[in-house]
Amino acid sequence: MELAHFVNVATVCAAEAEGLLEKPRSRRYAVHPYNNERSRKCPKFLEDIRKHPDKFFEYYRMSIASFDELLGALRPLITKQETSFKKPISAEERLTVTLSYLPVKSNTSRSYHLRAKLSTERPNLCVKAFQCKQGACR
Repeated sequence: MELAHFVNVATVCAAEAEGLLEKPRSRRYAVHPYNNERSRKCPKFLEDIRKHPDKFFEYYRMSIASFDELLGALRPLITKQETSFKKPISAEERLTVTLSYLPVKSNTSRSYHLRAKLSTERPNLCVKAFQCKQGACR
């Protein structure tokens, strides 16, 4: 009797740990309207800041040529495939959010500004950038 009880308790604990006992979260939006504006705002920001090399350098801490060189090396590694459900964040946006995060270590202010959240992608992109720096991606 005790063994059967222990097995039942272990099964329930395992199911709870896997999240199988929770009700599925109902979502109001597939993509929140606030984040949906990213498709209009971020490309405009990237286009506008390129017109002013001094502001570009201030924001990215590198020249436009250096940014383009880094983007060219990383683009094949960080570009995501487009699906019928949603358009992925562009390589330029991924690199912009990552570069803007590194010195300030605060994802919130810049991600709201750019309407992008890359909390899971940032470490991955940093590793790929380091590999490119070491010559491993060529």
